[in-house]
Amino acid sequence: MYKLPEKIDAANAKTVEEELMRTRPVELDASSLSAVSSSGLRMLLRFSESLPGSLRLNDVSGEIYEILETTGFTEIWDVRKKPRQVVIDGLPLIGTGSWAKVYLLDEETVIKVYDSPNNDLYPDKAKYESDISREVFKRKIPTAISYNLVKCGTYDAGVYERITGPTLAEEMVKNPQKLEELMRQFADIGRKLHAADAPKNIFPNVMDSIRMPGVDQMMTVWLDEQEVKKWNQLYDVIPVRETLLHTDFQYSNVMIQNGEMILIDVGGAAYGHPILDFFGTYIWAYHPEIIRMPFPDGMCREAFDTYVKYYFGDRLTEDNRPVLYDLLEFTGMLTGATMFALKAAAKENHTPTEEERKRVHAMFDPLFQREIRDLREKFLLADKELFDKGF
Repeated sequence: MYKLPEKIDAANAKTVEEELMRTRPVELDASSLSAVSSSGLRMLLRFSESLPGSLRLNDVSGEIYEILETTGFTEIWDVRKKPRQVVIDGLPLIGTGSWAKVYLLDEETVIKVYDSPNNDLYPDKAKYESDISREVFKRKIPTAISYNLVKCGTYDAGVYERITGPTLAEEMVKNPQKLEELMRQFADIGRKLHAADAPKNIFPNVMDSIRMPGVDQMMTVWLDEQEVKKWNQLYDVIPVRETLLHTDFQYSNVMIQNGEMILIDVGGAAYGHPILDFFGTYIWAYHPEIIRMPFPDGMCREAFDTYVKYYFGDRLTEDNRPVLYDLLEFTGMLTGATMFALKAAAKENHTPTEEERKRVHAMFDPLFQREIRDLREKFLLADKELFDKGF
């Protein structure tokens, strides 16, 4: 990474430009830059236009950022403000995930520290999740406010609004007599979420997290060549829509604060068909042998069916209900089987056991018997009668 000098103006712009043209960096360290003239800006613009991709400026001071924003350069380059350092020593740890740990910063804010080794694969994970969370919030979806990016030592971190209160899952168990009303409110959020647009230039395709590069090779651990081909054909059946998805829309990712339901963990939001956001709750309800949740017997199914009733309202009829539930079974089992197969295949030095092979094929084999034409026709009907955006 090339480090810019403290000042760039007519006196040194040519020298800096020659050095940049010689080394061709795509990232510039602007931590020392305290002044830049129009000559400096035009020089950087010429250099950026010579690059095949976008120019990135790191650790930009507030004063320089204001200049770049006012002149429109933040719309041309990837400009990153210099984050402030936050010391987390002594802060209460209130959550741990596969990517980050969450600490209580004060009574109204938390800090999410991306300290997992997994982040080496995605070095911009903190900024990505913060940007996506902000985009979801801009669409008036009830979710935690994303404030700013900071540093905790060498780790990236994001500051978010603290949401207090129980999760929807906790409230369901504590007050089962309120299940009907809780599912009505849950359906309200689901409809609002899925009525929002998710442009492809802002959000990723949900399928990118499933059908990533190399995934066909990973699937050959379990499936033969023809079965992998069929697996791809089954995913091709699911229509692509620029509908906003949470991608893990379930009871533990909703919190209840002062009577209002608020979505959490929206950093994985994407675009796709809304039926894919039914995956978790459907599997809990109808396939507890795959994922058993700590709910009283029968609650998951009652909750899911009630959610479906309120989500679709009078659109759900005796004629299209069997079609809907057939497609929920199809997408739920396809996603569940795929997630299990990929997770197991990703283990280092892991040789699948015979029991694992039987389990994978018990999930996939019925799917491979499905007729592609029949599935397409059912999706066409469901999109026409159930999933259009006229909520």
